This record gives sequence, C-alpha cells and structure tokens, in this order.
Amino acid sequence: MPTFRCRHWRSRAPRRDHRTRTLERTKTALEQRTAAQVEVRELEKAQAEVTRLKTGALARDRELETVREAFSRDLEKLRGDAERAVERLRATEKRALLEIDRERGAAVKLQKEIDETTKRADRREADLRRAVEALQVQLGDARHQAGVLQGRLDAVQATNVMLQEQLAALRQADTPQTRPARPARAPRASPLRQPARGRRAANGARRMQGSPRPRKRVKPPACPPIGALMRYGERTMRVIAEASGQRVIIESVDEDGRTFRSTVKWASLSALRDQLF
Repeated sequence: MPTFRCRHWRSRAPRRDHRTRTLERTKTALEQRTAAQVEVRELEKAQAEVTRLKTGALARDRELETVREAFSRDLEKLRGDAERAVERLRATEKRALLEIDRERGAAVKLQKEIDETTKRADRREADLRRAVEALQVQLGDARHQAGVLQGRLDAVQATNVMLQEQLAALRQADTPQTRPARPARAPRASPLRQPARGRRAANGARRMQGSPRPRKRVKPPACPPIGALMRYGERTMRVIAEASGQRVIIESVDEDGRTFRSTVKWASLSALRDQLF
C-alpha cells in the first residue's frame, strides 16, 4: 500500500504543477487582460476627453473668430467715428478761426469808430468852447450895452418924473380957483362948428372934472433894429435880418450850446427888462 500511494502521489505531482503553472499563466493572462481592458478604458476615456477638448477648442476657436469679427467691426466703427470726429474738429477749428478773424475785424472797426467818435467829440468840444467864449464875449457886450441903456433909462425916468412934477404944478396953477373970473360967453355951438381952441378948452375942462380919458391908439408893431438883443418867450436872442410878412430872422442858443436861427413875428418879440438874464 505505501508503495502504491507513493507512486500515485508521484504520478500526480507533475499534473498539479502543470495545473498550477496553467492557473498561474491563466491568472497572469487574466490580469494582463484586465489591465489591458483598464488601459483600453482609460485610453477611451482619454480619447473622449481629447475629443471633448478638441470640440471645446473648436467652439472656442469659433467664439474667438466671432469675437475677432465683432472686434474688427467695432474697430472699423471706432475708426470711422474717429475720422468723422477729426473732420468735425477741423471744421469747428475753421469756423472758430473765421469767427476769431471776424471778431478781430469787428474789434478793429469798432476801435476805429471809437477813435473817430473821440476825435469828433474833441472837435465838437472845441467848437462848443469857442462858441461859449464867443457867447461870453457877446454877453459881456450885451451887459455893457444893457448898463448903458439902463443909465439912459434912469436919466429918461428922472426927466419924466421932473416933467410930471412940472405938469402937475402947471395943472394946479390952471385950476378955476386961481384963474380970474371971465365974462359969460354966448351959448355953446355945435361940436362940428366949434373952433379948435374951444374944443381944446372943453377937453381940458372935462379932464379937470374927472371925465374918462379917451383910449390911446395901439401903435402897430414896428420892425426891431437889426443886431438888437430882444426876448422871445424865455430866450434871449439877437435880430439878424428882416423877413417878409412882418417877420424877422433871429439867432439864439439852445440848451446844448448850439446856435440856430428861426423866423418869428415882430409882435412875438419884447424888449429886454432892466436885467439881461
């Protein structure tokens, strides 16, 4: 029995080794296959990831192209806007230069007008000063003439007072109380046949009795002497020449000192009073 078992064990030992080796080879092959499958799966995953990345890259490329096209369009628009802005700026600069030139010309013209106005004002002031000096000279002459005339007037008034006193004395001397009695006369004749001497006596008697005095005749206005100083309203003027229709040409000075002439009637003029102004 023991001998049989050994033989049998010895006959089975190579088979077990062979199986063991086969199992090991199978296991190794399975492991290799599993590893290969894992690698294949990883490779497929990697390929899928690569495909996804390629797809994403293509999408990003398309987006980038779209962005580039939009950027190009925007850049073209900006360039066009910039060119138009530059053109508008140039046009504005031209208009501003034209306005500056126009304003400068207007300022020069205005300065010339100011200078001319100043010169005219200076000439006008000099003319007015000369006119005022001439009027002052005329005023001095007029005051001198007024003084002379005032002296003559005073003399005439004194003479008039003296003559009035003499006339009053003569009237007192001719009163009926101092006259001698006269013989009675014939009845008074009609006024038409009364002699001139009798009419004068009758008029004198009526005056002594207080009868109203006859009205004086108003003398027609006479032409004032040429060159005389007279008053027209509130202005003092000088007669220059005689005009038609009982009018004269007068010369006077207005409020601005300008000398002007006008034509007025004789009746509108009045003589100067005691004072010239």
